[in-house]
Formats: sequence, structure tokens, C-alpha cells
Amino acid sequence: MTPPDCAGSPKGQYTGPVPTVVHLHGAHARSESDGIPEAWYLPAPALPGYYSRGSDWSQISGVPNEDGAAVFQYPNDQPPALLFFHDHTLGITAQNVYMGLVGAYILRGNATTDVSTLPSGPYEIPLAIQDKSFYADGSFQFTSEGNTIVVNGKTWPYVNVEARHYRLRIMSGTDERYLLLSFDNGLKLTQIGGDVGFLPHPVTLRELTLTSGERADVIVDFTGLAGHNVVLKTDGVDVMEFKVGPSTGNDNTSVPSNLPYEGPICNPSCGNVTTRKVAAFDHLLGLVNGSGATATGTTMLWDAPSTENPALNSTEEWDIYNFSGDSHPIHLHEVRYEVIDRINIATGVHIPPSPGESGRMDTAISNGHQILRIRAHFDLGGLYAWHCHIIEHEDEQMMRPMCVVDPANPCHTN
Repeated sequence: MTPPDCAGSPKGQYTGPVPTVVHLHGAHARSESDGIPEAWYLPAPALPGYYSRGSDWSQISGVPNEDGAAVFQYPNDQPPALLFFHDHTLGITAQNVYMGLVGAYILRGNATTDVSTLPSGPYEIPLAIQDKSFYADGSFQFTSEGNTIVVNGKTWPYVNVEARHYRLRIMSGTDERYLLLSFDNGLKLTQIGGDVGFLPHPVTLRELTLTSGERADVIVDFTGLAGHNVVLKTDGVDVMEFKVGPSTGNDNTSVPSNLPYEGPICNPSCGNVTTRKVAAFDHLLGLVNGSGATATGTTMLWDAPSTENPALNSTEEWDIYNFSGDSHPIHLHEVRYEVIDRINIATGVHIPPSPGESGRMDTAISNGHQILRIRAHFDLGGLYAWHCHIIEHEDEQMMRPMCVVDPANPCHTN
């Protein structure tokens, strides 16, 4: 295997140890802790004939290299949010995620960056939602869209709740399926946060849409429903059941009309920023030639040299042209970006972001034949990645390196 990544691999089925590397959505971490797809490593001890780690594997300063282990450093200095981590190994991310290598943790804030009146403790429930298919013996049948919904590792679970407000921290760990979440009794959801923090204001929804990798911070009021069972569904399919019992005490929680949103990236304006045009196709990413209705694109593979090279401490607008007829969730590592709008490529009509996209994001939908416009500030130098978060698509190289150019920390992407 020379090199041990996406080129030069031997033909035939791989039967060696399973490589893995952790990527954390929403992290504010340097490249060596980002989990880029060629930073994988194998279990120790290393076996003869196998590379113990990928070509981009590295360790934080002062930590020695050790087979079968990696030390990642997450400063947790960003605003409070639900962070989502999963395997990101080149070429087998979808399989490793399907097998359950996903998780989440909640980053708390302080008195000025959090809301003390929101439901907490037993009244705050994280929900990691995936879809899977199974064989009759219970083993996994790998499919891009499963026929069974799994929440926190359990198929079609239920939870006992009280007749009061709850805070649901929802994470989509699906491969391709869009989650269209709603309650069977029409109960409303109040969204207060997105991928990486609070929205400016609460948003009341009948249906919450999440794509692979997206998160939502939601308040649900079960008041008056004691004795009832309420089913959360996605596009008509059962997700889980809430069995509502009586409240055991006073519910003193509340949702303020204004939330501690961290604010826009540029306030009041960004001034002159670089506009970068990139392209999405059916299963690849690339560059844009021209602009508007006459624009065309050039496809590129993951291991081509990096073409997205923002300067350290710069702010950029990315115009992501989707030349395919399908929608693709676009995820950028390292940054928390904001959605500016979407533009119909043929007509030039601008489409404003949805209310649930009014906060910072790290994953947003690029619709077919539209331009998704986002704004990001790049404050950590090094090698990262951006890609479609339909996980099978990133395995098929719908993913490109991104070098945030820091002269003191070159990326070596060629």
C-alpha cells in the first residue's frame, strides 16, 4: 500500500484491522485534532504489512507518536452548543458511522452565553437519530437509507416524560436520509438553537428538517398531555414515543424572546471580503468557471492539491454552485459559518435563509441548481476539509482539502 490512503491500494477485499479517526462537528480545534480523513490510525499493536496510521496523522505539540492511540485537544472556547462527533476515515466513514461510531456532548456556557431558565437536568434529553436496516439475526444490513429508526442506539425507543417543558438536543447521524420531524398529535416544536449555538430568537415549528450532521436545540411543551402517548415521526415513519405522566413539581422554565446569539460574523458590515466560487456535482466537488446562469464547473478529486486556501484571520464569502439536480448538505471543518441566502442559478432570484438557519451553522443544504452563499471567518491555520455530508458521497470523494494559510504552519497539500 503506497501511499496508504486513497491511491495505490491493493485490489480486492480489505481484511485488516479497522482504521478510525474522530471528527468533532462544531469544534474550535487545530488541524492535528480535527480528524481529517487521512489522519486515521489502526489499533495497536501494528501488524506486519500494515501502515499503523494515515498520511496526514499527526499529534499535538509535545505529545509523542504512539501506535494505536491519538491525543486530541478541544479547547471548548466557543459558544455553548451540542457538538457531534463521528468517525471520519477516508473511504469507510459511512460503514464506521453505520456501525455506531457516533456520539455527542453538550458544551455549556456561562451567565452571559447561556439561558438559566431553560429545562435542565432530567428535563433535557439528547437524541442521536440514525436510520438502519437489519437482517433477521439482528446484524446490520448496510444501506444508504435504512428502514428502521434508531435513537441513542435503540430501535424505536420510548421515554417517560412529565407534563411540562422539555429541552431536546437533536442530532442527525443519518447517511442520506433527511429527517422531517413532527409529532403525531400536531404538538409544536420551539427551536432555540442550531448546529453551533443559539438562534437570535425562538422559532415555532410544526416540522423540523435536519440533514446528516445537522443539530437542533428544541423546546417541547407536554403540559396538559398527562396520560397520553405522543409519537415523534419523520416523514410518516415512527422515530420514538414520549409517554407523558403527571408533573412532579412546578415548571418554572421559560424561553426568552431574545436568545444569547453570538451575533453576525461582521458587525455592522464585512467591508471588502474575498468571494470564493466552488461547485457541487452529483458525487464530486470542484471549481466554477464564469458566473450566474452561464457558469460551468470543473470536478476535482480529494487528493488533488488544495484550491480552497483562505488566509489565516480572513473572512470569506463562499458561493457554492450546485450543478446537480439533488440537494447536498455542505459541511466545513474548523468554522462556524452563517447562511447569507440561496440564489436560483437560472433566474438569479435570491431566497432568504429559513428562520432555523439564522444562527451559526457548520452544515447547510445546497439545493439543486442553486447557489448556496455562506460567510465564514478562518481563525485557525492548518489543513482541514469541506465536503458533502451525505456520508457515502464523502466516501466517494465529494470532499476537498481546505488549507487555512498560516505561514508558520504550512499545510503540505500537494
